[in-house]
Parts: sequence; structure tokens; C-alpha cells
Amino acid sequence: EIKEGPLESSKYPGGIGYLLLDMIYRLDYLIKPEGCMMEALDRMKRLFFANDDKSVAEKNRLLSKELEKLQKRSKKSFFKEMYRVKTTFGITPSVTHDRVVSFIDGELKHMDWYNENNYGKVAMAIPGFIVGYCLFNFASPRPDRDFLHLFYEITEYKYFKDLGFKINYVDDESGKLNKKVIKKAIEKIVDKNQGAFPKLSPSMSALNFSSMTEFAKSYLQMVRNPDLTKVD
Repeated sequence: EIKEGPLESSKYPGGIGYLLLDMIYRLDYLIKPEGCMMEALDRMKRLFFANDDKSVAEKNRLLSKELEKLQKRSKKSFFKEMYRVKTTFGITPSVTHDRVVSFIDGELKHMDWYNENNYGKVAMAIPGFIVGYCLFNFASPRPDRDFLHLFYEITEYKYFKDLGFKINYVDDESGKLNKKVIKKAIEKIVDKNQGAFPKLSPSMSALNFSSMTEFAKSYLQMVRNPDLTKVD
């Protein structure tokens, strides 16, 4: 999609950047690599967000080259770096829910143009990037982290099923989102956190289940809205 998709990389470097960053954060969070791969992914993030003279297009080219290097590594080298760890991302600064809200508001609006102009994969990469960035950079309140993790479980449901998780967020035959199962998962997060966050009450009525892209947008809008006032 990055190299051969319909979006011209020279004309729309921002869209290509979202595709690359979404991929990098997903790989880091879902695979939990150690060693060479972990260092490479961290290096790519630093490279993209470095305050230097490089253009977005130039940074995209550098990230693409780094990802190609990872792709060329042998399976043996790759699997040597796969072992269980307690956390998937390192220590990050604690932030309030407002910081997550601010980041969602600053980025999610860029999704509309790509969606309206039929660049669906780029549109989908934007909420994916938001989720990955927040999980990597912020130690946000527990409900936020739970909701962001659920986003990955839903959008990467095949990956989680292959790992042995008993989830049915998407119907395998029709490809349609399972509204009832997703709402139950959200309710489970609310129940788990209600003691510490008694005002936690996400509005599920606005969730759009018509497609994964529409769902992703409406889901993050739902995540930004609850009152996460904590009881001490």
C-alpha cells in the first residue's frame, strides 16, 4: 500500500507517514519484540519525530528503508527475539485523560479527507496511529489503556484469534462487526474500572458499525468523551 497504493507518496507524504507510523506502533505493541527489532522500531519513531530539517517525504523514505531491512531478516533471527515480557512498552510519563483527548482531537480530524476520497487504508491508519502513539507515549488512566487495547483486539481480531484468544468481534464469514460482542467488551471495561472511576459511562449509542473505518472513528470519539474523574 505504501509503495504501490493509489496515494502518490510525493503529493501526500502526510498520508504515507500515517501508514508507516501505524505499522510501526502496531508491530511494537502486538509483537512485543526485543533486541534488534525493538531497537529498530524505537529508532524509526525517534527519526520521524526528530526536530530537524528533514521533510516528511524524506523521513518516510528512511522509515521505509528501515522496515525493508527488518523484512529481510531471517525467521530464525526474528524468533530469537520473541519471548514473554511483563509489559509491551517501556516506562512512560503519567498523563490525565485530557492529554489523550487532546491528541485524539488533534489527529482524528485528518481522517475525513482520506475517507471521503476513497483512501480507506490511509483513513484507517490514522486512528491506528493515534492508539499506538498514546499507548507508547502516555501512561494514561487505566480505562483509556483498556479501551485502546480493545481497539487493537477488534481491528486485529484475526491476529488475536491466531494467538488463541476466544474473541468474536468480527464475523468470519460476513466480515461484519459483531455489535453485541463489542458492546459487551466495552461494558466489561466499565465494570472493571467503575470502582475507581464512578463517572465512567461511555456513550455506545454513537458507535457506527457500518464498516471498520467508520467504527474506528466513532470508537475513538467514544473513548475521548467519558468523565474519568477518579475516586481517591
